[in-house]
Amino acid sequence: MASPDDWALEVMAVETRLSEAPRSTDTPASIHLRAGKPSRVIVAIAKEIAANLVVIASHRDNVLDRFFGSVVDYVVQRAPCSELVLQTTR
Repeated sequence: MASPDDWALEVMAVETRLSEAPRSTDTPASIHLRAGKPSRVIVAIAKEIAANLVVIASHRDNVLDRFFGSVVDYVVQRAPCSELVLQTTR
C-alpha cells in the first residue's frame, strides 16, 4: 500500500507530464487534478474557471456505460461550455 507521500509524488509527476503538452504547442491551457467522481469534477472545474472548451476522450461503449452512464455523456449534457469529444480506439 502506498503512503500519502508516495501518492502526492505520483500526482505531482502526472501534473508535470500533463502540463508539458500545452506548453510544447504554445497552447493556453490549464491542468487541474482533483479527487472525486470524474464526471462531476470535470463539470465543476469547467464552471469554476469559466472554461471555453473541455476536451475529453471517449472509448467504445460497454455494458457498464449503458447501465450507469458514461463520464462523456454526463459532461456533454452538463458542461457550461463547448466540448470536444475525441474517439479513442483500443
